[in-house]
Amino acid sequence: MIAEMKKITIAIPRSKREQVLQFLQEETVIHLTDSNDQAMPEEVEKSDTSYHLAQLQFVLNFIERIKKELNIRNKRGLKNIFASKPMAELPELEDVAQNIQIPSLIDTVQQLNDGLTALDARMEEVRDDIYALEPWTSLNLQVQHPIVKEQCIHLLLEITVQNEALIEEQLLSVPTAVWQVIHRVETKRNTTVYGELIAHADDATAVEAFQEEFDAIVVTLPVVAEESIVGKHEALVREQERIVRDRSFIIEKARKIIAAEQDIQFAYDALLHREERERVSETMRNSSYSTLIVGWIPALWVGLFEKRLSSAFPDVVLETSDPTEQDKVPVLFQNSSLVKPFEAVTDLYGKPAYHEIDPSGPLAIFFLISFGLALTDAGYGIAMMVVTFVAERFLRLKKDMRKMMRLLFFGGAMTVVLGAVTGGWFSINLDALQDGIVKSFLLGVKLLDPLKQPILFLGIIFAFGIVQLLYAWIVRGMHHWKKGEKGVAIIDDFSWAILIGVIILYIGSSRGYYLFELAPMFLWIMYAAIAFMVATQGRTSKNIFLKIGGGVLSLNGLIAFVSDMLSYSRLLALGLATGIIGLVVNLIASMVHESIPVVGVVLAGAVLLVGHVFNLGINALGAFIHSGRLQFVEFFPKFLEGGGVAFRPLGRVGKYVDNPKDFIY
Repeated sequence: MIAEMKKITIAIPRSKREQVLQFLQEETVIHLTDSNDQAMPEEVEKSDTSYHLAQLQFVLNFIERIKKELNIRNKRGLKNIFASKPMAELPELEDVAQNIQIPSLIDTVQQLNDGLTALDARMEEVRDDIYALEPWTSLNLQVQHPIVKEQCIHLLLEITVQNEALIEEQLLSVPTAVWQVIHRVETKRNTTVYGELIAHADDATAVEAFQEEFDAIVVTLPVVAEESIVGKHEALVREQERIVRDRSFIIEKARKIIAAEQDIQFAYDALLHREERERVSETMRNSSYSTLIVGWIPALWVGLFEKRLSSAFPDVVLETSDPTEQDKVPVLFQNSSLVKPFEAVTDLYGKPAYHEIDPSGPLAIFFLISFGLALTDAGYGIAMMVVTFVAERFLRLKKDMRKMMRLLFFGGAMTVVLGAVTGGWFSINLDALQDGIVKSFLLGVKLLDPLKQPILFLGIIFAFGIVQLLYAWIVRGMHHWKKGEKGVAIIDDFSWAILIGVIILYIGSSRGYYLFELAPMFLWIMYAAIAFMVATQGRTSKNIFLKIGGGVLSLNGLIAFVSDMLSYSRLLALGLATGIIGLVVNLIASMVHESIPVVGVVLAGAVLLVGHVFNLGINALGAFIHSGRLQFVEFFPKFLEGGGVAFRPLGRVGKYVDNPKDFIY
């Protein structure tokens, strides 16, 4: 059901605004609204909270960088696979934030970061220079770069060819050329030659042609005048070693900061929540001495909240009132533990409006049956129940994840029931089992085989779809009836359910399936229902012809009903797919076992495990999606408009620290 809401107004002294907001943030019970439409907001003093947040984020990014350098990984146990953040109350976060000296911490980290950045930049330059010099270390040369003097051309070239002999042949075109190979690198496809070329200046044109022929690269070495290549290379190697030592020294100094990582994360989240409170403060009504906080709270929470607020702040005044028709009231579900998991399905669709009904309860049994019909394997259902039970029992799960686990557990339970009825037990051929109690029991509870009786299975699915669609009209009618709109409930809701029901009764009785002697009566009732629909569905029009025309056109709803009913046939396809894929997995495993000696048993077991896990995963996903689609497209539109605003109380959404309240189901 949708929780009844009360508009709440809290008057607080301005001096206690921050403390009260912190209290509200920890309580997580009030959905705040913007009250600035009633009074101009005061000019709020600029805060440095955002600046400190950016500084702490810089520190945390630096810590992550150091942890990667040291190959330190955060340990995440199986229990925390879905929720690995630490938990803490808001006062604990605030205490940590107060004790951290942010300016000195930032100075230290800034110095370390600048030092590492400078060393890394220099290291990249040194490595590039060493790489450039390595092919030329055997060359006894003391010049900065290739030169062209008055009478001499002197070049250092890098040439990549498939056949090195081609270089010698091409050099014949340069009469005065002297060529010396300094280094070569050979691969399977080609050879890279590093060589020194000296020629007379008169052969400059021939030298240029030689370069163009091989697309030769003129090498400029990172050495200065009067500096040898070998000496420069050795100096760079020594500098590289020094950079490594200096870098290790800085990393070791930074290691000490890693120990404070959790405290820094706590401080970051404390500032993050403080920033949220400051944002909220800007939207409040403020006077010289007081501040008004306006929002929404569930009616059931008002009494307890008022006691806690008065106990913490005796000088605070609280007032509640009922919502008006103009209010955009937020929506919160309040359901029993059995219905609560199905809120996850409704939330995927969106919140209903405050004046509508909560569809979580009405959809529950239909979603489970759709899920079970789509999966139709009791073995898979048992596996789902075991996995979700273990996950809910032993893992740290937030409320939404716990809802989903409970929903899948219920889906697994329904799959066990419907899978047993359809004879689905890991796609095993029950007739091939050894005679005994187990075989007798499994065959005894089996009522139909979807693979052998697909038409009967499809008929059952259509019957299920008809029941749900009729129930949708009944739900809408009951909602209108409770609101006092009894005429609307009878004319627009119950009448459709009666018309469809009578049509089905007439079709079945006229074909002799049941109540054959009542077929004429059902026919006349059907005519009367159609006449009633024609007479009433166009009642909003003033013109008599438009009234009748609107009533006739409303009978198109019968076509829409048939279309919605046919959508349920997807459950047949999904159910058959689960069984067929399982049969293929079993067949492959059997072939592996029979054809491979000794290890065939192990391999067959692996095939069964992987195959059935895959089949369960892919078809459970399909069952969930298509069962949800039937609710969203065929069921909900009959009685739900949607567009509601979710109840989002002022609370904590931390980046590094979880709120313990998030784990209370």
